[in-house]
Amino acid sequence: MRRRLRGLHTIPRGKDAKRGSVVRRRWIAAGLAVVAVVVGALALRKSDPLLPTEIRGSPAWARVHYGDPDRADFRARKIVEIDFLGRTMLVHEKVQRHFLRLERLFDARAPEYAAEVAAGELDDWSYFNRSVRGEAYESNHSFGIAIDVNALTNVLGTVGDMPEAVVTQWEIEGGAWGGSFGRTDPMHFESHLTPEEIRERYKPDGTPKDWYLEELSS
Repeated sequence: MRRRLRGLHTIPRGKDAKRGSVVRRRWIAAGLAVVAVVVGALALRKSDPLLPTEIRGSPAWARVHYGDPDRADFRARKIVEIDFLGRTMLVHEKVQRHFLRLERLFDARAPEYAAEVAAGELDDWSYFNRSVRGEAYESNHSFGIAIDVNALTNVLGTVGDMPEAVVTQWEIEGGAWGGSFGRTDPMHFESHLTPEEIRERYKPDGTPKDWYLEELSS
């Protein structure tokens, strides 16, 4: 005969199920709380857009990094001359390396186009303290961080004929091209790098530093 084991007992199945249900509800509640926190954080971030000073290329951003173009001594203290495809361009002293890099891109990736610009009409512009055409805010020309190249064949509002290889690489390296703007301006090139980024990436003649060239080649 089987001996009946005394002193041993088990929790009835009904209580087991109830306890498991409570545990599951607690885990679900905890999970929902985590989801709520994440969703709330994302919603807060979405409702908290970038400040004007954080938007690269905006007048507020340019003032922070390149100074106030309305100061009486801005041109004398900040603007320098560079040779760009046979033209004299006026740019901010802290951005000249980036535009010398752009010249190298023209020479390397579109040599025939570069030669035509050098031999063509004097239709290239750089520093000039003015507002964006048709707008009330400052152009990046005012800060010396924009230049116009071969304007007669790259008229405002048109597609223009800028070499794609030059434009693509310029944008990869932190530049902006007017042909990508809502109102196309294919003659227009501007830098969206800070002075610190430019010094870190380029040598004085516009050649990428070794570490950056390796990064671009990878």
